[in-house]
Amino acid sequence: MSSAPGSRKPGPPAQPLAAPTGVNHGLQVTVFTLLFGVAIPLMALHEMVTQGWESRLVLIGAALLAGPPAWIFLLESRFRITVSGRGVEARSLVGERRFLPWKAIRRVEFGAITRTLILYTGEGDSGVTLRVSLLRRGVESLGRAIPHYLADDVYAEAWNEMFAPPRR
Repeated sequence: MSSAPGSRKPGPPAQPLAAPTGVNHGLQVTVFTLLFGVAIPLMALHEMVTQGWESRLVLIGAALLAGPPAWIFLLESRFRITVSGRGVEARSLVGERRFLPWKAIRRVEFGAITRTLILYTGEGDSGVTLRVSLLRRGVESLGRAIPHYLADDVYAEAWNEMFAPPRR
C-alpha cells in the first residue's frame, strides 16, 4: 500500500473494523420483494383464473416485469452478512453458513449488471463464493475493510471498475 502523494486509490478510505458490522437489506427492499415478487404475481394469477387474461393485461405485465428483480432480491437477501476483522460471514435463514477469512480471499470482482461485489476464496470455480449486493445497508463497512485487509492486486480491478469516472 503506497502512501506517495497523488497515489490515493478511488473509493472509500481503508479502515480496520472496530466491531462486527451487519450488511443487510432495509425495510424498503423487503417490502418491494414481498409486493412485487409475491403479491402482484399472485393477484395476476388470481385475476387470470377468475376474470380471464384479456381484461387484466396491465396487472399481468406488472407481474412479468417486476417479478424477476424481486425474486433476485429475495434470493440475495436470504443471507445475513457480517463483516468483521476476521473476515466476511454469511448465514442463511435455514442455517447455511459461509465464512471467508480475509487471508483466504483471492479475488474480488464487481458485477456491473447486478451491482454486486463477488468475493472468491479459490481460483476459477473452486472455493467459496459470496455475492454482496451494493444495495445492502452497511455495505460501506465492507468497502472500507477490503482495502485495509486485502492486498491491492486482489481488489484493484474491481475498484477501478466501480469507481471509474463515467464514460462519455
